[in-house]
Amino acid sequence: MRDLPGFVPVDWREHRYVQVDGEEPASQEWLAAFLDDAAEAPSPASGGCIDERVLLRMPDGQVFAGLSYRGDIEGWRACIDASARGRRSSVPRIDGDDLLLEDARRYRLDDCDRLRV
Repeated sequence: MRDLPGFVPVDWREHRYVQVDGEEPASQEWLAAFLDDAAEAPSPASGGCIDERVLLRMPDGQVFAGLSYRGDIEGWRACIDASARGRRSSVPRIDGDDLLLEDARRYRLDDCDRLRV
């Protein structure tokens, strides 16, 4: 899965994966609804956030949607984290060939299913 968004880091964009309910968010609206849950976080000063159109299913069945943002990286990171807290969703990060969850669970990316591109 070396072509997975975020596998190769770039300085100007950050990629994150957020836990979603069900198999697949219905459409682009899932990202707007997700970001609406960040009311407690200040709005990012610049840039934007996009749906990377990729879903990963972990071996235990959890599904994560890829997104990325640019511009005010710190502001977007705070926004994503606030939304995830509000939804009680995990926000793992890519660590080498693994997806590392906040509770220290680690999944090899090769053991995950890529559901859409």
